[in-house]
Parts: sequence; C-alpha cells; structure tokens
Amino acid sequence: MQPPEQPTPWTPPEQGYWQPGGATPPPYGPTQPTDGFSVAALVLGIVPITVGVLGIVFGILGIRRTANGQRRGRGMAIAGVVLGSIWVVLIGVGTVVSITDDSTRKDRAPVAAPHDVDIDTLKVGECINETPEEEPVTVPLVPCTQPHDGEVFAIYSLPGGKYPGDALVDRFAQGGCDKRFDTYAGAAADQSNWDVGFFGPSADLWADGDRRVFCLASHSDMSPLTGSVRA
Repeated sequence: MQPPEQPTPWTPPEQGYWQPGGATPPPYGPTQPTDGFSVAALVLGIVPITVGVLGIVFGILGIRRTANGQRRGRGMAIAGVVLGSIWVVLIGVGTVVSITDDSTRKDRAPVAAPHDVDIDTLKVGECINETPEEEPVTVPLVPCTQPHDGEVFAIYSLPGGKYPGDALVDRFAQGGCDKRFDTYAGAAADQSNWDVGFFGPSADLWADGDRRVFCLASHSDMSPLTGSVRA
C-alpha cells in the first residue's frame, strides 16, 4: 500500500501581482500631465499681478483645457479664478474707500469769502468757523488762509446695518477720525496740540442711508487756525 500523495506547497509568482486564477493585472497607464495654465492661474491668483485679472483669465483657460480629462489641474484652475475674483473685489472696494476719504474741493471753486454751506457738501481740506457740538444743517465756510476754527481732514462712512445708538456712533466716528488724522497732518504732528472732532450721522440720517462722518481738526487750546493742517 502506497502512502497518500502530499499536496504541492504554494509559492507566489516570481513577478507581477498574483490574482485568483493566476491572472496578472495590466501595467499602469502613462501619468496625465498637469496643465500649465492651471498652475499659472493658481500662482497668479495668490500673487495679485494686474489686480488678479490674469489669475481669472488663466483659470478660465485651464478649466477649458482640463475639461476632457486628459490633463490634470482643474482644481488649481478653479482656485485661480476664485482667488483672482477676490482680489478684484478687494482692490475695487479699496479704491472706492480711497476716493471717499480723499475727496477734495474739486467740485467747488476756491473759497473767496466766508459764506454758509450745507454740511453735507463739505469737502476734505475746507475750513469752517464755529464747530458746534450738535450737528448743524449749515456751517460757515471760510478760506483756510483766514483765521478759522476747524478744518475738514477726512470724510468716510460707517458700516451699514441697524442704527447702533448715539453712544456707539460717536465712539466709532471718533475712532475713525483719530486713525485718519496722522495720514492727513503727517506722523510728525503732535496730536496733543490738536482737538479731533467730527459731525456724525443722526438716527434720521442713518435711516436715510447717510452714514458719513466729517472729521474736523482744531487747536486744543481753542485758538484760531491760520493755514492748512495738511502735511
């Protein structure tokens, strides 16, 4: 009687991947190239060259070139468009704010003699007499070369939303004017010698959409000014 035949031990194949049935998977296909326009869009979206416009343009091209799936980088192209658009919006808002803060007397002829004007027509760089604590309807405008009580050195708007109350409006308005004084008068100006005041929006003006703050500079000892505060 012969002993039972022993099973042959299994050994893995020498190369390739083993699969049931002894099949070996096909080799990987060639790696898809990364689209250069998509890479450029991402870089130009992060670095705002030409205020982000190039990031948008290259991003759109990258999206089109990766649509058929033969190139990688679609996500980078989309990110370039998004980042470029954000830069365009931010720089546009900054330009509008700058124009608001730097508005000058271009819309009005130089002041030749004292006369009353509506407060909402005041321009940066104009000088007035009498700076009452309450917001007036009109103020006496005078040439800055003549003795005067205050000079308009900034005009800006508070953020929108529900009226926060008189106390908070005064606090925000004063803080905004304090921050803008050095820009107008120069960093070397000693602010202790100056009184920074403002005309702020009332609740009624706020409801009408007018949230402008008119910042005024005057001497802290209440003595008249002669000439401009501007650096």
